[in-house]
Amino acid sequence: MVNADDLLNNLCKFCINKKINLKKHLQRYDISKNGKIGKSDFKRAIEELKIGFISYDLEKMAKACKMPNSDDI
Repeated sequence: MVNADDLLNNLCKFCINKKINLKKHLQRYDISKNGKIGKSDFKRAIEELKIGFISYDLEKMAKACKMPNSDDI
């Protein structure tokens, strides 16, 4: 079973190899421009990259990235 750190490392490596600015990619989902996105938007943004993560992986990454006392990322 892959842990969240490994998943996030794979995401970063993918973005580096494809020359994708992950911060800018995620900012597109920050409609309120407050520096935060919801869990569903985060998962949709990662799915859009077509890396091949399954729902379980996306959920694990979202949990690892969420802010304390909030579901925002």
